[in-house]
Amino acid sequence: MVGRSNSDRQSRQGVRQNLFGHSERKRLSSKSMRAGSIYRKRILSAFLLGSFLLIIGQTVMIMNNRETTNFFLRTDLPERLFHNTHFSSGRPTAAGDEHRSDSYNVTRRTPSRRHQEHEKALSCASPIVGVRVRVFYVSETQSGGSRKYIQDLIRHYSLYGIEFHRLSSKAAALEATDKFMENDILLVQYLLYTDFTFDDIYDLVETYRLRLVVPIHDMYFLSDESLEYEYDPIIHSADQGKKLSAKQRLFLEKADHIIFPSAYIYDVFREAIELKSMVVVPHIDQKLYRRTYIPALKANINIGIITEASHTKGLGLLKKLYRYGRRKGTDRVKFFVYSKYDNKGEPNVFVRGEYMENDIYRKLKQDKVHGLLFLNNYPETYSYALTKGINSGLPILYTNIGAIADRVAAENNTAKYIATDNTDVTQKFDSLLTFIRKHAGLGEKDQTLSVLEKENLVEIPVFYDSLFFRSALDIINCVQNNHNRFSKHFAEIHRHIQPYAIFFPQFHPIPENNINFYEGYTDMTNLVAAKLEDPSLLTPLKNLLGFYDLMQNNEIIPRQIQVAKSYGIAGFAIYYYWFSDNSVSQKNMVFQEVIDRFFETVLKDFSVFFVYCNEAWTKNVAFGTHKGGYTIANNYTAENIRMNMLNLVKYFKHQNYRKIGNRPLFFLHHPHEMTDTEIQLLKAVGDSVMRENGFYGIELIVDGREGTYPGFPGYYLHANYKSPKSTVFMKTSTRPQHIDYKAYVRKFLPKEEKLGDNSSTINSVFTNFDNTVRFYAHDEDRQFEGVGNKAMFMTRTQGRKVALFKEFLDVQLVKYSQKSDPISQIFLINAWNEWGEQMVLEPSNEEGFTYLEAFQERLLLAPLSDSVHRSASSRLGGRGIHS
Repeated sequence: MVGRSNSDRQSRQGVRQNLFGHSERKRLSSKSMRAGSIYRKRILSAFLLGSFLLIIGQTVMIMNNRETTNFFLRTDLPERLFHNTHFSSGRPTAAGDEHRSDSYNVTRRTPSRRHQEHEKALSCASPIVGVRVRVFYVSETQSGGSRKYIQDLIRHYSLYGIEFHRLSSKAAALEATDKFMENDILLVQYLLYTDFTFDDIYDLVETYRLRLVVPIHDMYFLSDESLEYEYDPIIHSADQGKKLSAKQRLFLEKADHIIFPSAYIYDVFREAIELKSMVVVPHIDQKLYRRTYIPALKANINIGIITEASHTKGLGLLKKLYRYGRRKGTDRVKFFVYSKYDNKGEPNVFVRGEYMENDIYRKLKQDKVHGLLFLNNYPETYSYALTKGINSGLPILYTNIGAIADRVAAENNTAKYIATDNTDVTQKFDSLLTFIRKHAGLGEKDQTLSVLEKENLVEIPVFYDSLFFRSALDIINCVQNNHNRFSKHFAEIHRHIQPYAIFFPQFHPIPENNINFYEGYTDMTNLVAAKLEDPSLLTPLKNLLGFYDLMQNNEIIPRQIQVAKSYGIAGFAIYYYWFSDNSVSQKNMVFQEVIDRFFETVLKDFSVFFVYCNEAWTKNVAFGTHKGGYTIANNYTAENIRMNMLNLVKYFKHQNYRKIGNRPLFFLHHPHEMTDTEIQLLKAVGDSVMRENGFYGIELIVDGREGTYPGFPGYYLHANYKSPKSTVFMKTSTRPQHIDYKAYVRKFLPKEEKLGDNSSTINSVFTNFDNTVRFYAHDEDRQFEGVGNKAMFMTRTQGRKVALFKEFLDVQLVKYSQKSDPISQIFLINAWNEWGEQMVLEPSNEEGFTYLEAFQERLLLAPLSDSVHRSASSRLGGRGIHS
């Protein structure tokens, strides 16, 4: 949440004291209002004149105190980039942090703030306005469709970082006032059983500039004001006067959105009021399966009632049919009630009790139900139960009123769905029984019910995505605007610093992960399950990416490239997995389909290279375990290395694959898995194969976290969470262990990167590290062998903040001011999309574009020398860095 000043807090305290005090207000006369308006205009004029003179004076002072710099710094950058950051002769620190000075001192010009831009105008950092969206909902109803409506919103959108807070009373609202941010959502279902009034809601919306959303469930907001706080079945009746009181009208006119789940209820309200904010949007609900299923007949015809047994739901009509069924013979018609019902001696009625969502399909099948009843005394406005009734495939007898009538009519099956006006209910019930006898046994081999028992496939109306999030088009336009604004700056910077983000090509099921973890496993599917238990986990930004499968959605990779490029990323360093031995799929290259798709994408000037993840997956806790025994590993013989190199040639020949001096870059991620002789063999065979294919050789670059490798350029990829250095970890007695991000940046980093010359050639940063998703198992069938959720292997980062990430960037980027060799100018960000370990720079629902914008800010302010030596020109042969 954005921090607030003391004056803001005091202002809010004053507001809280006056909130809900509308009953004591005195209305100003029109004369006094006009006088107040004239007075305010005079005050405003004087304020504007004083502000103008103050700005002129500050501008003169700043121009006279401008400092000089020894580094190439783009002076035409927007001043917004300097917001909330202190500059000194030392490292920039977050506002309020202590001044720090170390060996990475950089002299910077203190910029003027006279042209600072408003943060919201540029930021793509959130779904709506730069902070996480919160929904405050007014509701005290504990049952029925209104409760399910809220539960479905929470169940689905909490996965994407949306916060939901219930306001059951004025006291709860007063406690929440410190949380309110402009454009938060106030969702009002009812005022029933609360102490809120329409005036109270109006005050909250006006005072805190909240967005008012009103989902309509019945005729409550058309009811007499005397029913504002107490329930009466009349709120379900469409026969009310449909005349709004002044308070009700003002309340609805204030709403940003009034949501009607069906055209029926929309038309009812439109007779009383018609507003542009009124919209028809069906509820979040199960996907419809249109089919017919009737079990074979044996001794009885079984009729099910899956709606609430109450007066409004036609209890009197049901009792009439219970008696009518008895006259046909106790063993001929049985009724199964799937709700609370006090059965007072009806021998043909069997109460099964309330059901849990998908469990109804199992119960219907278990009881061999042949048909369903949907009888109502009052019209429904939607009916979740009807969705389940349609999906069951069973014939239905229904009261021909309200939304149920409209929804059934849309099914276009008048034989299967039998309507009654309730006066002829017994005759129409006979028609239902006749249909059942005629079609009994139809569709028994259909497996849809079995699918519905296991999978809750829901349909989310796009309206709700647009309510909680920016549209994909808005986000993409924002990204493109950012690109248009800074692309020239990035082009200049990339002559000296080449930022590459690690790209993880998983996120689609593969046989190896099916064996290692469970059928259909990806880090993304595990993230969905883990997020339900741990709300702190980051998730991909809805409407831009969502929980993606890189093989199912062709738009994801192009969007990832577009976003990365627009924020200063020069390319992706793609993890490459090749094994000489793979007994699971018999394939050497894993994730090949995604990598092929990546190279088929139009990359333009976005470059890539591979990071060879050569670590064995066999008996590796990071990749799951399997009792059956298998091999996924590498044997580094000359023949195997040659096979690997020949596989790489087609990618190396792509115009966007990064080459230096006609040598494709190839990073070796786990050199500790190889002997020195095997590394030398990898280089020798690689050179030979590349020369055979028109290159000058291969540029092998070796990870330096666990040792030095003389003769090879090196890189150091943070976070080195496996390091034994005590400064990295917080002192905890239980697992998971925790990386202290602050200690890592300020203590561990300066010491560790000086271990060897090659390890400091290419520098890096990491945004976060949390591998709980990778080690998370969310049900008994998916437990990892012998260790449950593998907490013993988990590592998490604590204390990470954007300010510390910026500090990390400054420490690393300042090293590039004197780098001239094209290899050493590469800068690695770990990672772009490692969601299984929470190392992500791509936008998330929880943090938006915050870390990506922080990276862009520090990159644009990176100190570059006025003249960079071109000592590598002879080695390049005049070809340039992309040749």
